[in-house]
Amino acid sequence: QMLGGLDAAGRITPHGRALSRYPLHPRLAHMIETAGANAAVVAALLAERDPLRGVSVDLSLRIQALRDPNRFGGTVNRGALERIKVETKRLSKRAPASKRGYSLAEQAALAYPDRIGLRRAGDAPRFVLSGGKGAIMPLDDAMGGHRLIVATDLDGDPREARIRQAVPFDENELRALFSDQIKWQDVCLWSRREGRVLTRKQERFGALVLDD
Repeated sequence: QMLGGLDAAGRITPHGRALSRYPLHPRLAHMIETAGANAAVVAALLAERDPLRGVSVDLSLRIQALRDPNRFGGTVNRGALERIKVETKRLSKRAPASKRGYSLAEQAALAYPDRIGLRRAGDAPRFVLSGGKGAIMPLDDAMGGHRLIVATDLDGDPREARIRQAVPFDENELRALFSDQIKWQDVCLWSRREGRVLTRKQERFGALVLDD
């Protein structure tokens, strides 16, 4: 439903039928159908095993490796890179014409609207994801300092997933891409510290509190 493939009653939509024609996970098919042929390389990359080993979780490094694998030396899985290039060509032929210039982060957010992460307070690079789960970045990764990210690969831990790939996300991009899903809500809660009921107005996107 978040991808527009099913309506509120669970019935397939015209967009959903378009997604079913791709040899891809619906997440990636939605990204290509929405962003166009320019998203084919990202879809092929996310469908394949990680072509880089022992580097930052930054997704843009994987795009750079496709263009210039030599700069990454022995960290590159060249077999995976070749498969990604072949699949990019195949998907480009199926994809609609490229739409407006979607950034890498916007493309990732189209595929993973439930994995947009907001950094929690504190020193550790912990994030709450828009779908409600928690996730943590490797402690020594520079990506951990960003306020908003899109996590494109997680290890599947149900308590607090480890982020294996991600891309920084700008709040303006979030607001432009998901304006219809960002809502102000009144929240009532009991404050144990103050010993009283508090009412707050919060601007939320899924589980993310953008303003409070």
